[in-house]
Amino acid sequence: MTQRQILYGTRAAYSNVSNMNSLPTGQAKTLKALSNTTMLALDFALYLKLNLDTSGVSSSSGIVEVYLQESQTTNSSADGSDGIDSATPSTVDISASIRNCKLLTILNANSSGATLRWGGRLRDYIGYVPNVHALIIKNLSGTTFAASSHDAEYVPIFETST
Repeated sequence: MTQRQILYGTRAAYSNVSNMNSLPTGQAKTLKALSNTTMLALDFALYLKLNLDTSGVSSSSGIVEVYLQESQTTNSSADGSDGIDSATPSTVDISASIRNCKLLTILNANSSGATLRWGGRLRDYIGYVPNVHALIIKNLSGTTFAASSHDAEYVPIFETST
């Protein structure tokens, strides 16, 4: 009898994590889109590490929002959710463009100098894995992000049979 088994791919970093460096409060930026058109993963394990600046965080209401932008093609400005170009991410604020991207999670950011960590499986938040996706980070913490040391990674998840 054939047995189905889970197979984890190689952990890799999203591109353009430097877009998070010194991200001001009230602004949002995207990581570079990840294509699943040849990888054909059934799911992705996602990891984020974001560092807040050492002062200015709103201790009562600071948050960071994480959105999923998806596309069936390339996530260029013509194809991705809300017309946001994550195929070639810009360093400009895109917070006003976020309208239909899916909110994945809200991270509590209520301590200056804190490191925010989040991990989840993409299919815990959406019903299917899009051909192309990107993560958008919106800083509403009350302060800028730290100037460096942010991380965003993914692990593709497959199924195999023996």
